[in-house]
Amino acid sequence: MLLAIGLSAFILSTYCIMLLLYFTGWNSIKDFSPVMSEPHHFISVVIPYRNEEERISLLLNDLDGQNFPADQYEIIAVNDHSDDHSYKIVERYRISSRARIVSLDLPDGMYGKKSAIRHGIEISRGELILTTDADCRVSENWVRAFADFYHSREHPKLIIGLVDLRSSSGLLSGLQNLEFLTLIAAGAGAAGIHMPIYCNGANLLFEKDTYISMKDPLKMNAVSGDDTFLLHQVKTMHPGKILVLKCRDATVLTKPLNTPKEFMNQRIRWISKWRHYNDFQIFVSALIVMASNLTILGWMTAALICLNALFLLPFLFKMTIDWLFMIPVLSYFQKKKLHFFVPVLSVLYPFYTAIFALAGLHGRFNWKGRHF
Repeated sequence: MLLAIGLSAFILSTYCIMLLLYFTGWNSIKDFSPVMSEPHHFISVVIPYRNEEERISLLLNDLDGQNFPADQYEIIAVNDHSDDHSYKIVERYRISSRARIVSLDLPDGMYGKKSAIRHGIEISRGELILTTDADCRVSENWVRAFADFYHSREHPKLIIGLVDLRSSSGLLSGLQNLEFLTLIAAGAGAAGIHMPIYCNGANLLFEKDTYISMKDPLKMNAVSGDDTFLLHQVKTMHPGKILVLKCRDATVLTKPLNTPKEFMNQRIRWISKWRHYNDFQIFVSALIVMASNLTILGWMTAALICLNALFLLPFLFKMTIDWLFMIPVLSYFQKKKLHFFVPVLSVLYPFYTAIFALAGLHGRFNWKGRHF
């Protein structure tokens, strides 16, 4: 028993220190407001898409209405063999848009989001590449915010933007939103202490020249993880040149997943790329998170078997630490109502972590009508 207590104390203390570092990193990132300066760099917005006829028009409408000179940016929409009307919608916008829209089909023999991103970058005119997903929404100052931040911060090689889920009712939506913002905040917090570990390709800017200088920057042999693999290479080649853009105008909104099955497939897709990582810091952080959740799972099981409420003290400690970490995050995203979901997610998360870790090792999932 003493050994279990000692080991648990060590693991949870390590987790607490890691979260404190991320908390410090998040709070150290200052809010940025875009200004009306003249553009200094041409920007290419690359959008890979597949079967997004219900949503892509909303994004294209947002991009066409940018508060940014139309001759200083372009929109490159790359069709990953959609079998709905997405391509027709893009073509319609291409003809009528104020901004320049390049509409591409992936050639036969090429498929997947990574191939679409790579294909879009190859034909782009921009010095800077800005990526997002076809189911996202952006503000009218989105492009300007990134352009101004890049220029005012002495040209970072990669800029991580924040991503939020559109508000929706229901338990699944609330838990999903809370977990998603936890991941976004941890990634931003790690970058805030100059130890970036992951990012989200739905809101990312990088230099085209930096991308071209790398060998296989998107790790094409892995199904998922184009954004994080790119970040890891930039971190290795240009330490200290990755920044976070904390700006409401630059925050991208994406949709929550509608069903538990969609959620499971997405999380398995995310976890399945772990075997391709070679970044030490992401390994350490993942190990600490896994160990802490397995520790809590063990104590929760012991509490049920022994009917001893004292065994729940480690759970209460971790939940309190997680809750404190999320206070400034939920305040920033103006989602304080999500605090009510913290106890529920705290109970479910140890089981969730163990189940999806095993599922990720198996590595099979369905996405966008394809089986991987």
